[in-house]
Amino acid sequence: MKRKSADASSQSSLKLGPHSIKPVPASALWLTSTQVRHRYGGLSAMWLWSKVNYDADFPKPVYLGNRQLYAIAELDAYDRLMMSRRVIA
Repeated sequence: MKRKSADASSQSSLKLGPHSIKPVPASALWLTSTQVRHRYGGLSAMWLWSKVNYDADFPKPVYLGNRQLYAIAELDAYDRLMMSRRVIA
C-alpha cells in the first residue's frame, strides 16, 4: 500500500534545525541560559557553565525546575564591572 506524501506547502512550513532567538521584551526581568549565551555573542553552553562555576563575579542562576534563569539586573551589573576593569591602551 502506498503512503500519500505530504504536499509541498506543508513541507515548506516545517522548520528543522536551530531556531532564531526571540527578542527579549524591555519589561523582562529574567533571561534563560540560551538568551544569556546569545547576549554574549552566541557562545556555547560550556562557556556559560565555566562562567557560573569559575568566575566568582558572574551572576549565579536561579533554578525553576530544570530551567536556569538569570536576573537581567545582575547581568547588567556584571557588564558594568567588566567595563570598569577594562584596561585602555
